Amino acid sequence: MSSSETKPKTTKTTGATTSTAKGATAKGVAKMSGDIAKKYKLLVQILTSDPRYAKALADVTPPAQHENLAESLISLSYEIGASLAIIKALIGLEFERKQSHPYTILRVNSIVSKMMGKYTKRVGTEYLKLLLGNLVNEIGEQAETLDLEVDEEKIVGENKKEIAEQRLQQIEEVCQKFVDRMTSESMIEEMPRELRAICYFLKYNGEIYNLEFEKTILPLISGFICLRYICPAITLPHNADIMGLDIWKKGNVRANLTQIAKVIQKLANGEMFDTSTPHLMPLNSWIEKNQPPLFKYLAQLPVDPKQQVGMNPFGDLQRTITFEDIHFKSFDMKDLTFIHGLIYDYGYELIVSLQNEIIMTHDKRPVSIVSTETDFLALVQDLGPPPENEKRKALASLKTDEKKDDEPKKRSSSIFNFRKKDDAPSPPVEDGKKKERETLVGKTYDQIQEKVLERSMENLMKNAEKFDLSELERSRFLYIGKPTKTGLPVVYLILHRLRQEFLNHNDKMMVYIYKTLGPIFINKYVLIIDLSWADLTDEYQALLYRAVISFARLMKAEHLGNCQQIYILHPTFKTKNAIDDIFNIVPNEIRQRLVRVKYDWTSLSDVIDPLKIWIPHCSKRFIPMVYSLMKVNDKNESVEERLMKITGESLIIMDPKNGTVVSEIHFATIIDIRTRKNTNEFIIKHRTETEQQLKDRGGDVGYLSQTITTSVPTEVSRKFNCFSDQQRDNLVETIADAGVRYTSLEKPQNFLVEKDSKNGKRGKRILKFAYDSVLVFKDGIIKREIPFSTLQSFFIDKKDKEILYINFMLRGKKKGYIIHYKDANVLRDALLDAVVRFKFNVDLEIDLFIRKDLDGILDRFFAAAKDKTLQQTDVGNDIKQVINIQNACDDLRKLFYKFSPQQGRAQINLEKMKQIVAGLNLDFGDEQCQHLINAFDEKKLNVVALDDLVRHWISTKRMKIMVQKRKEAQQKRAELIKQQQQKK
Repeated sequence: MSSSETKPKTTKTTGATTSTAKGATAKGVAKMSGDIAKKYKLLVQILTSDPRYAKALADVTPPAQHENLAESLISLSYEIGASLAIIKALIGLEFERKQSHPYTILRVNSIVSKMMGKYTKRVGTEYLKLLLGNLVNEIGEQAETLDLEVDEEKIVGENKKEIAEQRLQQIEEVCQKFVDRMTSESMIEEMPRELRAICYFLKYNGEIYNLEFEKTILPLISGFICLRYICPAITLPHNADIMGLDIWKKGNVRANLTQIAKVIQKLANGEMFDTSTPHLMPLNSWIEKNQPPLFKYLAQLPVDPKQQVGMNPFGDLQRTITFEDIHFKSFDMKDLTFIHGLIYDYGYELIVSLQNEIIMTHDKRPVSIVSTETDFLALVQDLGPPPENEKRKALASLKTDEKKDDEPKKRSSSIFNFRKKDDAPSPPVEDGKKKERETLVGKTYDQIQEKVLERSMENLMKNAEKFDLSELERSRFLYIGKPTKTGLPVVYLILHRLRQEFLNHNDKMMVYIYKTLGPIFINKYVLIIDLSWADLTDEYQALLYRAVISFARLMKAEHLGNCQQIYILHPTFKTKNAIDDIFNIVPNEIRQRLVRVKYDWTSLSDVIDPLKIWIPHCSKRFIPMVYSLMKVNDKNESVEERLMKITGESLIIMDPKNGTVVSEIHFATIIDIRTRKNTNEFIIKHRTETEQQLKDRGGDVGYLSQTITTSVPTEVSRKFNCFSDQQRDNLVETIADAGVRYTSLEKPQNFLVEKDSKNGKRGKRILKFAYDSVLVFKDGIIKREIPFSTLQSFFIDKKDKEILYINFMLRGKKKGYIIHYKDANVLRDALLDAVVRFKFNVDLEIDLFIRKDLDGILDRFFAAAKDKTLQQTDVGNDIKQVINIQNACDDLRKLFYKFSPQQGRAQINLEKMKQIVAGLNLDFGDEQCQHLINAFDEKKLNVVALDDLVRHWISTKRMKIMVQKRKEAQQKRAELIKQQQQKK
């Protein structure tokens, strides 16, 4: 920090006095220690480190107070070397707010302009003496002999024209001396770096907002240096201690200096004299001649003469201010108590102004409205009520201002009769009377806090349209579902849809939540927090905690009180602990009454009708799916209740009474699946298995309770009835996807193992990997199902390689299996493969909801690979749909062979991909071929497997169906709107 900004002031010499008596006020210059520090340390910290407060104070206080405000801000910040940093930030805010109208930047007498003026007076006075001293005093010495008046009407004597011409020549000579002095290399080198830093801030922000240097930035630099710094010192040199007041008043000195400043100002503005001042128009040629050197001079000023490699220009003049910088520094209590009084007089307007600043720049500034409120309320709490004498002065000043406002205006045609843009707002009018403006004065801290949060929320919702909520709305992480059985509205919070980037924008989140749930909060409601598939990393958890705290702060007590029950759905050990940590903000008694944990979404049917439980389909998959069906026996003579479970290799049919597997349909044997019109029925046509086929795939380990084999494969049909056509369609689609996915299955799915029991004995078990779980059979009956979603870990014992540990959660409690199997590595790898396949299904469900468009390149690729020679199956008039799984499987195998695989893997590169697409008669270029490579080779290993093709085939097919459903829904919505409009 330069010495010019850190040296103590010498103009205020009053000794510091402090009092420990309650309500007493320290006066004069005081150090930031003791009682003064307790009261004002945070105020100085915020004012000198957060420029938004200076801006907000200027926004809400009357213009008449701006001069004092600027003086106080500079006085406080100058003591600790923070003035330049504040000015830099305020210049940035000025550019940010006025970027669409750059010609208005610094054009009004704003707070930043005033602060720049106050600051330059402190750091630049000595330089003005050096720059202008000799030249100005030379004019003073010619008080009686030099007259630069060229208006012939004001010239005394004869030959006025001749005298005017001589004086014009003198003006040019004198002004040339000033310009030459200003633009000389020696004076540029002597200019304080603090002034040049401000010029750099102007140029830097111009570059950020792509503003033209010559048209926009150069005039701003000129306005700062020439018009606001140098020219005022020429006109009023006694204010800069360049010339004594008595000399300035002598003879023609004042008029001559004013004339010189007028010409230099015209030059700095890049303007010419016009017919409004015809007597000065002859100077235009001189102005034109001097414009290039002056503009060259101005363009040099933003350059840091002491810049070091790797350092930002003027970086050594700016730094972050800490409490340590403030401690034991001396500050004028007049400045502190003045701003203290302003905060209490304009506190509510101040928080709204701070909030509006964030709303305007919420997409660029990592500051939240809630954190601003927290800082503001902490500041108010530290400050306490302002000193009584200052409060009386503020109120008296306010009344005086109001009286002045009520006085009739004398200049009816003057522009000063209109309120300026940055004037403080007039008090609202109700029933013809002015409503008294609320202040913080006389309020308790609790009253202030309640009102600040209320004003904040009102203002936030008033500006809701300024936030782009489209991504939040599309995500559907928060919505209102069907009511409970008792008629209470149900709010769903789906955590896996709440993306981390949403939590980084707290304000947008608060607006969206209130916009979505505002009408609900005023009545009683139920909240369901769905933790299915939520990945709560430490960073995410911290952001979520902050969001909950922020939301709780903004909510009224009655809004929280209206929540009748909170259901935590599908927690894992990790997510349960994370949610418990967050709910610790709620008192224990209320938490125990409100919060209920549900490990299975179907248990919500106690409160909500099952068909009205509106959690996402992928959340329902957190719990293993089993389908309840009616099996129609041959010739439709009888029906039996059956349960169907999808596994990695087959469909198993179970008896719901005893949990035994009565039948199994292997995917490789399925010929087709048919659905019938006007019914909930579907038919699976398949071939039976022989004993050898069953043995080859490990299906003979003992989980089947009945014989399902035949001596030779025989074609059979099995009919099933669902409870709704929606259940049937979802089930058939899932079976079809599982059947295609089986194409790439390489791991065994059935294992006869031994499991350690609690008494230390081993018992035989059969493990069969389902689509979403591990089925554990004992004596041919399913004794336990371990959901993949609850698996915590599984690993082989370090010493005994035939032992596999499986750890999982069961209703919130940790459980573990110790499994003995001779090829434990094979079992572990098969389990890992099953979990990865399951995770793909879940991720696909989530991705389908997020994605908007179909991948056209992949769609064309797979369509081209379809075997066109296959004949369509003949169907009857009563058949709605026929799905041939084997056709899709064959297409994918043939497509994979085009990659020339070896041992189940194939090398992939651009040339090979181009050959493959050419063989499929596709006109893909390099970019499209590379897109296919990027899709199939996600890990960038230059290798592709059959499963890579299968997964993308399934996701492309599902996305195509989803796009079609969205189109149909939009058409229905449009038709409904049209019908409603016609009715109106």
